[in-house]
Amino acid sequence: MSKMYILEVMEHVDAIRKIRRTSRQTSSLGSSDVPVNGYFEIGIDLNSWTAGPMFKGIKLIPPGIHFVFYRQLDEALENMGVEEEKREAELKKFTVQSRSFFSSIPLAPKYADPKDLTAYHMDKSLLLETLVQREYDGNPNGLLGEIQYAFIIFLLAQVYEGFEQWKTLVTLVLSCERAIYDSNYVKFFKNFLIAIRKQLKHINEDFFVEPISETFLQYHLKSFFDCLDEGTNIDHDLISAATKLKSFVKKKFRMNFELVLNDEAPVVVEIEEDKLST
Repeated sequence: MSKMYILEVMEHVDAIRKIRRTSRQTSSLGSSDVPVNGYFEIGIDLNSWTAGPMFKGIKLIPPGIHFVFYRQLDEALENMGVEEEKREAELKKFTVQSRSFFSSIPLAPKYADPKDLTAYHMDKSLLLETLVQREYDGNPNGLLGEIQYAFIIFLLAQVYEGFEQWKTLVTLVLSCERAIYDSNYVKFFKNFLIAIRKQLKHINEDFFVEPISETFLQYHLKSFFDCLDEGTNIDHDLISAATKLKSFVKKKFRMNFELVLNDEAPVVVEIEEDKLST
C-alpha cells in the first residue's frame, strides 16, 4: 500500500510540474463585462464552451495565431429582451466586417488581344502574381493566410461569404500552370496543398456534392494534378504534397480523377436522318 501511495503522489507531483512548465510557454485570455443575465458560448479555434456570469477567461493558450469567438445564446437574448431584428443586424455587421478583410480578385483586361484573353483563362498565373503583388507586397504567404482566414470564418463563424472567398481563391490557385515552375511560388504551392488537405479534414464527406457546393473542387484539382503529371522538373516536395492530397480526397470524398469531366468530354451533335441523305 505504501508503494502505491508513493507512486500516486509522485505522479501527482509530475503532473503539477508539467502544468507549470506548460503554463510558462502559454498565454491567458481574460474577460470582463460578462453578461450577468444568462449564458453565452465562448470558443477558441475548434473548442467551445457554454459559460455564465462567473466566466473569467481562458488559460493555457499555446503560441500562435488563434480564432476566438463568442455568441449570446438565444435563451439569454430572450431573457435580456433583445429583438430578432437586432440579432440579424449584428450578424450582418459581422459579415460586412469579415468581407472587408477579403482581397478583390484581379480580372483579365477587357480589351486584351483575343490570344492573350484566352491565355488569361487557361492559365491564371499572371492574375495570381498580380494579386500577391498588389495585396501582399509580393509575399504569397499573405495570400495563404487569407485562404486560411476565409475557411476559418466559414467553418467556425458560419459566414457563407467566407466559403465564397475560399472557393474563389482555391479556384485561382489551382488554375495556375506557369507559376508552379516559379521558384518564388514553389513553396507556396506546396504549403497551399498541405493547408487544403488539413482544412478538408473538417468538412463532411457529402459536402462537395451538387447543388450544395457544386463539383468545382474535383474539376480544378483534376486540372492541377494533370498539370503536375504532364510537367517536367517539378519540385519533389510539391509532387509529394499533391500525391497526399489526391489520395486523401479520393478516400474521403470519393473523387474519381480518372473520369473525363463534363467540360472535357467530346460534344455529341445529333443530326436528323433526313439531313444525312442530302
